[in-house]
Formats: sequence, C-alpha cells, structure tokens
Amino acid sequence: MLNRIIRLQAVLEVISNNTALALDHISYQLAQTRAVVYQIRLAVDYLLADEGGICGKFNSSECCLEIDDKSELFPSKFQRENFLNEKNQASTGGSILPRIPDMCEPGQKVTPSAFQKEMSLTTKQRLARAKKLTLPQIVQPQAKHETSHHKSSATDPEQSSFQPCPPEVVFQNYSPGQVCEIPVLLRNRDKVPHLLKVTLESLPYFKLVGPNDVYRKVPPGLYTTVRILFTPAENKDYFHKLVCITEREEFIVPIRAIGARAILDFPDQLDFSECPVKYSTQKTLLVRNIGNRAAHYQLSTQSPFSVIPAMGALDIGDAMQVTVGYEPLKAGDCSTSLVVHYDTGEDTYTSLHGRAVDVAIGLDRNSVTFGETYITLSKRTTVRIHNLSDITARFQWKAVDTQGEEELKLRRYHRLCQLEKDKFRDLEACGVDTTRRELFPNLIRRLQSEKAKAQGDPVLFKNDIFSIEPKEGEIRPNCWAEISVFFKPREARVYEQAGYCDISGREKRLPLHLIGEGLGPRLRFSYEELDIGEVFLTANLRYKTILLNRGLIAAPFSLVPPTTAMGSCFTFLTQEGIVAPNGLQAIWISFRPTILGAFEERFQFSVAGSPTPANLTIKGFVMAPTLRFDVPTLHFGDVSYGECALGLHQSVRGFPRTLKCRLFNTSLVPLDVNLHIPGDGSGQPSVESTDQMLRLSSQSWRKEARGVMKPREFAISPCRVGVPAQGSADIQVALCSNTVGDYKLELVVDVDGVGKNVLALTLTARCIVPPLRVLNPAVWFDHCCLQTPYTEKLTLVNDSDFPGCYCLLPQEDKEKAAAWYSSSVPSGIIEAHSSVEIPITLEAQLVGECNVPAELAVFGREGSPLVRARGDVCPKPLLPVVCKVYRDSSRTLRYLAGVDKDRRHWWHKQQLMPRKEKKGGSVMSGNFSA
Repeated sequence: MLNRIIRLQAVLEVISNNTALALDHISYQLAQTRAVVYQIRLAVDYLLADEGGICGKFNSSECCLEIDDKSELFPSKFQRENFLNEKNQASTGGSILPRIPDMCEPGQKVTPSAFQKEMSLTTKQRLARAKKLTLPQIVQPQAKHETSHHKSSATDPEQSSFQPCPPEVVFQNYSPGQVCEIPVLLRNRDKVPHLLKVTLESLPYFKLVGPNDVYRKVPPGLYTTVRILFTPAENKDYFHKLVCITEREEFIVPIRAIGARAILDFPDQLDFSECPVKYSTQKTLLVRNIGNRAAHYQLSTQSPFSVIPAMGALDIGDAMQVTVGYEPLKAGDCSTSLVVHYDTGEDTYTSLHGRAVDVAIGLDRNSVTFGETYITLSKRTTVRIHNLSDITARFQWKAVDTQGEEELKLRRYHRLCQLEKDKFRDLEACGVDTTRRELFPNLIRRLQSEKAKAQGDPVLFKNDIFSIEPKEGEIRPNCWAEISVFFKPREARVYEQAGYCDISGREKRLPLHLIGEGLGPRLRFSYEELDIGEVFLTANLRYKTILLNRGLIAAPFSLVPPTTAMGSCFTFLTQEGIVAPNGLQAIWISFRPTILGAFEERFQFSVAGSPTPANLTIKGFVMAPTLRFDVPTLHFGDVSYGECALGLHQSVRGFPRTLKCRLFNTSLVPLDVNLHIPGDGSGQPSVESTDQMLRLSSQSWRKEARGVMKPREFAISPCRVGVPAQGSADIQVALCSNTVGDYKLELVVDVDGVGKNVLALTLTARCIVPPLRVLNPAVWFDHCCLQTPYTEKLTLVNDSDFPGCYCLLPQEDKEKAAAWYSSSVPSGIIEAHSSVEIPITLEAQLVGECNVPAELAVFGREGSPLVRARGDVCPKPLLPVVCKVYRDSSRTLRYLAGVDKDRRHWWHKQQLMPRKEKKGGSVMSGNFSA
C-alpha cells in the first residue's frame, strides 16, 4: 500500500512538472505573438503616418489595443533573458526592417558619394527612410499633476515616457514659398496613460496643425500625431523646436531645414598602390562643385598623406585641382582619410590607402677601414651609392640611425636653450649693472637664432676625426654617386664611428662603419732593458741610452716621474724634448743606489699623441759595502778599577794607552762610517784613577757619588771616519773601567746611506779592584801636647797583581772631635806587589787620652779600612831640662791587649827608659805612649 502511494506521488510530480513546462511555453508564445503584433502595428502606423496612422485612417478613437502582462509566466533564466530582451526591443520601438545609415549619426563617417546622395533626397524621401529611433533628452522634470490617478510609472525616471517619430524633423531640397508638411508621432512608452501638451512657438516659417498648447490624453502603448507646416522664404537653413510637456517631464523635438549645400565630387577612396618609402608620390584630382551653393572648404589629412590646397572656395559648377601626396617613412600598408570640412558643418571622408616598399638603392660597401695614419696627417677613400630604381633619390648623411633619436637630440638642445634663456631672464630681473643689462637682449636674440637653427638643422654627420663629403645630394634614376670619406686622427688609437645615409626609397638608414687607426710618434729606446749587474750601495754611476724616432712626425717626449723609492735613486739628465723624424736623442742616467737588494725599475717617457709610452727597464743588484777588521777581537784582559787600559800588557800612570785595530774597506766606493759600542753606558765619562786621586772630598769616594746612569767607559778615536774605496782607517779604543765584572761588548760600525750594524768587533775585559791592606791599623802618638801637630806614618800594602787607588778621607765633624788629623799626601796609586807609607798628622784639641778614627778609601771598593790614631794629651808643653838628673824610679808596666808582640816590646822599652831630672824641675826626653 505504501509503495502505491509513493508511485502515485511520483506520477503527480511528473504531471505537475509537465503542466508547468507547458504553461511556460504558452506564456512564451503569447509574448512572442504580442511582440509580433506590436511590431506590425507600429510598421503600419509608420506607413500611414501621413493619414494619422490606423486610428486616423479608420477615423476611430477606440482603436487601441492593450495587452495585459500581469499574468505572464517566465520560463528558465536563459529563456527569460531572451524574452525580456525581445520585449524591451519591441517596447522601445525597435524595428526589424532594414535601415539606411543617417549621415548625422555620431561617429559615422560619410563618404562624398553618400553625402551627395543624402543631399539629393527630398523631404518625403528622407522621411520614408527608416531611422534609428532615439529617446529625446529631458529638458526639465515635472511634478505629477494632482488629477493624475496613476501614482507609479514603469519607465525609467531618467528617460522620456514618450518616443517621438521621427526624433528630429528635417526639411530639405525645398523651394522658397513652397509649403512642406511632416507628421510627428508621439507614442506613450509607459504602461499608464499620460497627458501630453505640444507647443510650437509661432514663426513665419513653421506652424503647428491642430490644437497648440493643449493637453491631450495618450493611452499606454499608443500615440498621438501632430503635423508641422514649413513655408521657407529662401533656400537657406532654418532651426526651430517642438516643445512637449507631460505631467512628469518636458522634452524637445528639434526641427531643422537644410538649405542649399555645396558638394565637391571627391572620390570615395584613393589608392596609391605601391610607392617607394621616404619618397613623395603625388596624385592630382579634378574636383567640381556639383552643389547648389558656393563651396567654402578646408581639407585635412594625417601623415604620411598630405593635401594641397588646405583651404579655399569654389563657385557652383567650377572645378579645381587637388594634389594628394603620399610620403611614407616606414614600409608597409597605411590608411587614413581625407576630410573635407564644409562651412555649413558637414564633413565627408575619402579613404586614402598606400603601400610603402624599399627599392633597389644601396652602398657598394658597408664599412671603410683606413690603414695606420699618423696623427696630424689624413687619408681619403671613396664610397659609392647606387640607385637602381626609377626615382630620383635624395640622400643626407646623418649621425644617428633613427629619426626618433634625431628628434630626441633636437628636443634636448631646445630644452637647453630654453633653460639658458630663462636663466638670463632671471638675471635680468635682478639688480645688475647697466653693462650686463645691455647685453641681455643680444644674448636672448642669439639664443632664439640658435633655437631656430636647431629646428631646421637636419643633424647632418659631423665628426672631428671622420668627415664625409658631400653630406647631402641627389642621385638620378639608374645612376650612382661617389662619396669621399676622410680620416684625420688626433691620437694614436683605433677610432670607430658610424655614419648613416638617410636616402629616399629605403626605410632604414644605410649604415657605413668607419674604422681607422691613428699612429703616433714611433719613439723607442735603443734597447728596452738595461742590466747594470752588481753595484755597491751609494755608488755614483752614470749610464747612457738612446731614444730613436722611427716615425715620420716629430715626437715630443717627457719623463713620467717615478713613484718608487728605488726609482728616485735614478736621475735622468734629459727629461723632456722633441726628437725629429728619423732622429735620435741621447739620454744620460745618473744612479746612486740607497736600497740594498735586487731591483727592476721601469721608466716611462710619455710621447705626445701616442698612448704607448717609451719604456726603459733597468735592473741590477745593489750590494752592501764590504768592511772588515784586521783583528778578530779586542781583548783588554784584566783591568784595575779606574785604570785606563794603556796597553795590552803595560800601563803608564796618567798616559792612557789604546788598543788599536784597522778597518778595511774592500768595496769600490768610499764610505762614511760611525763607530759606537751599544752596550756602553750613556752617562758621564768614567773616572780614571789619576783623576779620582785628586778628588779629596769624602762624597766623591762614595758609591752614591757615581750617579744614576751608567758611565761611558769606552773611548773610540775616531768615532766617525771616512774610509776610501779599497782603503783602511786606524781605530783606537780605550777602556777606563768603573764597573767591577766581566765585559763582553761589540764595537759596531754604521755606514751612512747603507744601514746600521753593518759590522761588529768583539770587545772583552775584566775589571778587578785590588785587595789593599793596612799594615798598622792603629797609629800611636804617645804623649802629645795640646794643639801641637805630631806626625806618624801608615803603611798600606798591595799584594795583588793590579795597581790600586787609595785616599785618606778628610775628617768629618772636626768641631766635636778630641783631636784633628790630616795627611800631607792623602791619596795616591799603589803599584802591584808594593807598599806605600801615608803620613798622618795629629793635633790634639782636648786634654786626656784620645782615640780618633780615620777612614782610608780604596777606589772601586764599597767599604773602607778604618785606621785609629791614639795619644795622651798634656795641658801645656814641657820645657826641656837644663841639667840632667838621674835617680832611681819605679814604673808600672801596662799590658795592651790586642797589640802585637813587636808593638808591646816597643812599649815596654819606652816605659823602662830612665828619665832625666834636674833640680828645680825635670824634663823627659822620649815619646809618649798612648
């Protein structure tokens, strides 16, 4: 049961779909039928327009036909669009009848024959032609009338609700006084009726047949007809307008009467067929004025076509010659129009067509190559232009290959001239002196003349190196022309330039490649490389070379200054000059090398007019000068502190001796040398023993008196000397040592202009301070009288193999001392393995036993031996005894610890010696012990 219900439902759906489709087809057919009926009705009304259409023909006011579209059904989208398009076409008055184009339609080009045919039509013939109906332009929108019952409209508010037919009323080919009549149909395009009022301003020439300025009701889809009468007074143009007003808009139907017209019988087309490119081909036309009015015309066309005359006048029936030229710049087909502009506003178009081709014209060769040409000289050759065509070819030699580049160059030049002109105008506007102000008009005129010259300048070929003669000319048919080409180089290089022959009959300019090589002076050295071999540093050398000119022109030359350090060691005595053709120039070269090693220098002489300089390469090897000493080393041996090395194994006090050596120069150049010892001190010169012994102050014998900087201990004589080539120089070196220890230094030789540390000689020595000792550390003065000097001797012993320098230092703080001491010979030099006695004088200052220390300094030793002077001091001097008195007496023996055996024996002997006494006083003869 359920399946049956489902099948029944499917059958019902199929029936419903088919029914809907059938209704769509019926509705579509009805729409098409309505459109066909409407088109037939419109065509019949248009044919019966003179009689008022179908309604006027049958004199029936109820002959309207209205088709209601409220119940119409639309099919599928594609069908609905086609249906609506056809409907709109029918509603806007579209006609399926063929029509003849109107010459007044915008964008429509009218040929002379069509214009002649159009102007020959009568008013009825023109009206009978089918025209494209256009909606009139709304002049002023109107508000709907209060009595209107239709509040909505189906038409576009921006478009008129009425369609006039014809859209423009035109009268033509009329005679003065003849009455002409044209009916105008005004169809209601809307789906609602509208009130229409037609107004025509009353003029002597135009009248409206029927009620004027009265509203009439026009049903939808139907029309009303008005008639316009035209009575011309003369054969001229008239203009008027028919004003139509509805409740929603106001629009105008133009009225125009076309009077007499001039007609020039130009052909509809003019074909030039094949023509040579860049050649002017002309055709002359005989044109007559076949109209009924004198022609005032202007003729115009577009490049590459031209027409002469451009304007003029031609009476009725007269004829004239019109020349149409065709000068194409490019090959190929070209089409344009020849436009005839009449003074009455009409234009006719004659089609112009031509085809440009290249003809048999060309150069006998495309390139010209000149051989080597010396600068300031010139060469000439020829090129032929062959014209194998039937035209007279005109040629010009240009510098660029296209017309576009030529125009760009001209525009750039014009712009430059304009900028300069504006600049001068700005300067003129500023405050300047009178003299310059007077020059401005002249400058402006000159700029203007240059601008005019630039506009007329064909940019002919112009070059400073290549020249072509003649630059322009003509070649007759089947002839040739000879062109001279000149080459005059200014520099020695390869020149390349292109000239272009712009000639009639060829679209592209014929290129001519010009190649030439400029040859400068051929200046060369007699040899390009000079090998000077091995040379010594700072040697003064001279060489000679030859500059040769193998060319046919003079060769000015100049030396290019060298930029290298080795190059600056060379001096060219002749640095510039001129070598005559096939001549020579000797060049002297001075060389003083200052840099060691191998070298290869390239010197250039620039030659005027030649890009290649004359090159000379000089190479060689600079050797350092060879020096040597006659001894391998200077050995001073052991040297005492403060003693000058006076000899290798001897010394003479006070007269320095030297170690000698000899410096040999084995090179071929003299040398200036400096000798120095880098390891030597940089302070004051060292102090010799003979000088030190004269310094008696305590400060000069102490270490702090030597200063902070190390003293100079070596003396070189001479320290600077000139050694001749392959000669020698004697050198003396003295050493005065003030430093205890071993020496191992070098005597360094610096050579001026060569370098430092060229040669070194080893120096060796050892400085020793001899160990001196005091034989009697204590000096005994026994009994001394107050402020009475007493002298004793101090023995100093040198057991070493070296001499020494000593000094008994002066007493310090004498004001506080109990006794003063001094020495008549406080300092001196003690020889090796010897002794010396130093006298010491004591002068007591206080009564009692005194013990005064004295310091004995040794030159070069840090510490000094201490010596003491002792004695007993009496208050006043004792007078000698007049008589000798002897008596027994006892004495006490004193033992002095720390005194050697000999000293104690001497002391005991003095104590046991008997005294001499005298009555009334006693005097002791002998020494006081202390």
